[in-house]
Amino acid sequence: MKKFPHWTILSVAFGAFLLPLLGGKISLEAGRISPETSMLQAMLNGQDAPFLTHFFLSLFFFIPLTVTLFTHKISHVVNLRITFWLAMFGACLGASILVTSFPAVTILYVLEWAMMSLAFFAVTLCCGRKQSIIPILSLVAGITLAAISGILEYRDARVYDPGYRIFALQIGPNQAGAMLAAGTVLALVLALRYERLPRLTLILAGILQCFALVLTQSKGAILCLPLGIIAVLIGLLVLKPTKPGTAVAVLLIPLVLTGGMAMAAQKAATAQSGTTAISRLENTGGEAAQSAGFRKLLWVSAIDLTKQRPYGWGLGSFWYESTRPGLVTQTTLAHETFLQLASEASPVAAFSLVAFLGAVVVWGMRGIRKVSPDSQILLVGIFGALAVSVAHNLVDSDMYIFGLGSMVFLFCGAFTASSADSQAPEFIFTLPKVAYGIAAVVLIPLCLSVGIAETFRSRARDAMDHSDRQAMLDNANAALSITFADGEALSLRALANPNEADLVSAAQLHPSPKAYRALADYYLNQGKDQDCYRALDKALERDPNNASALLKYMEAAQKFGNMELAAKEANALIATEGTPYFTVRSQPEFIPTQTYYARLFLAKQSKSPAEKAKLLEAAVMGFIQYRDTTGPVVARNLKAMPNGNFGGEDRNTLETNYRLAIEACKELETLQPTVGLNYQFDPRAEADKFAAALEALNK
Repeated sequence: MKKFPHWTILSVAFGAFLLPLLGGKISLEAGRISPETSMLQAMLNGQDAPFLTHFFLSLFFFIPLTVTLFTHKISHVVNLRITFWLAMFGACLGASILVTSFPAVTILYVLEWAMMSLAFFAVTLCCGRKQSIIPILSLVAGITLAAISGILEYRDARVYDPGYRIFALQIGPNQAGAMLAAGTVLALVLALRYERLPRLTLILAGILQCFALVLTQSKGAILCLPLGIIAVLIGLLVLKPTKPGTAVAVLLIPLVLTGGMAMAAQKAATAQSGTTAISRLENTGGEAAQSAGFRKLLWVSAIDLTKQRPYGWGLGSFWYESTRPGLVTQTTLAHETFLQLASEASPVAAFSLVAFLGAVVVWGMRGIRKVSPDSQILLVGIFGALAVSVAHNLVDSDMYIFGLGSMVFLFCGAFTASSADSQAPEFIFTLPKVAYGIAAVVLIPLCLSVGIAETFRSRARDAMDHSDRQAMLDNANAALSITFADGEALSLRALANPNEADLVSAAQLHPSPKAYRALADYYLNQGKDQDCYRALDKALERDPNNASALLKYMEAAQKFGNMELAAKEANALIATEGTPYFTVRSQPEFIPTQTYYARLFLAKQSKSPAEKAKLLEAAVMGFIQYRDTTGPVVARNLKAMPNGNFGGEDRNTLETNYRLAIEACKELETLQPTVGLNYQFDPRAEADKFAAALEALNK
């Protein structure tokens, strides 16, 4: 009778199982949680206060790791050549706290990476060679449940959008694709270790994951899948832990079946609405070029930031510093893990992570012919999944997502534990244990406080959406009572109770363009023109093409009676239309309208009817594109969420823009006899179309 696994191994396995289900989100300023939501509910939700959820998940690795370390005199110690690179990587991340302009954000991300790395150490210390498969099988089970969730998600969404891309409990379809591609490889390879029902169960899991992968329509992830399959096939055919024919059949037949299922789904969607279920995969035109172009601009921005400060801008700061080169709008991730690490924590950090991954593979492969066939299959499967994950990190910042980053460290841990030469039993002296204990005593309360503060901030934002100033103020103060240097919480408190002290402190602690625009708003209302301009200059220093800051500059100059400055800023705003910042956007369907506002302002100031007509015509043409591209997307979402905000657009902005366009059309119609211009559209007809869109919006 087989011995039941020790509880420490079961804890690691349960943590691995939960990673795909709860670890797929990232901390953002957009989180909203109802004030009535308890901390426990927020922790188990994993949506709008993800750091608290990540801390909860990390306990399943931390507790067994700690118990094993302090109760065993002899423990499995990883080869120094592997841990050296991981230690260097951690040192680079920690050092980035010293150079960041956003200390709260950098500390949060340093803690995230520290918690993710626990998966590596928990597997290597708690699981032996024979039991390292347990957390891997648990991870496959979790990914399978996430895949089923994604398939059900598509079932519900295809009614109104047959081309819908599933999220499968992740932050985005691309991240879901990365998880599912790695899971597909693992499930199919591990099926070779078993017979009959267990094999069929794993093959079915692989089919479900692969089908869900197709529904993500993530081109990068789908292209990475063959890479993993090829790596696995080569390994199996060289080592021959199982019959080559069986290996080929188990790996390839499920993929063929999945292809048939995808074609059937495509045919059903086409028959329903003429739109295919994989419309994005079929699209090789404008949308695909837009996505690739934006990704390239992010990479160029990351390289430029690295050149400007080779020692880094601070872990997690790409979110705010990405706009400095003037190529892209504020973007959370660089869509490339190693370039993002180089820009945030220095090229040494990126190199150290690559060296760590390489050392894991090199030392894990040593002596692979000495281990049992079952261990060979496991090692080959993990190597294939790791190859998929690393390859996808070259086109997305997957390791910044807690679940995906922990998954990579879990792969590395299981690969090390299952190999012949990567680790060995060693006596662990008292000093390392004491150092670990001191670190835990410091970091565990810190992680908990950061997570609770994030929850309070999310509650404050929800209260702001519901115009509940008191609840907003209470929750912002609660966050500040835990993390006193919280610039974002100060901003939220200042929104509830506007005052210069909070706004100035918020901008100093969290110097984002948004914080400086809020400060400029305050000075604008107080009539302090020079202070207002200085705040906007600070915003534009970090984001030189920030349309909202340039528009506010124009409006402030107009209010303070400096029409020359207002015209200058209006022209500077219009000039951004010729930059990639405006033309290549992360969300091409959301068209910014600030430049059209600038043209309307200049038209009012112009004394030349011909010049006025040209400015109005250009503004209306922009509003037409906005109406036909952005309008339908926002209007469709407003049916589901009447008070929602989508890409910065809501019901009020749509109504305002449509009314401004109608007024401009009427003025153009009045000017036409005077200027004798042939417009590129019929002003009266377009005014009627805007009026119809406005009427449809309010039905």
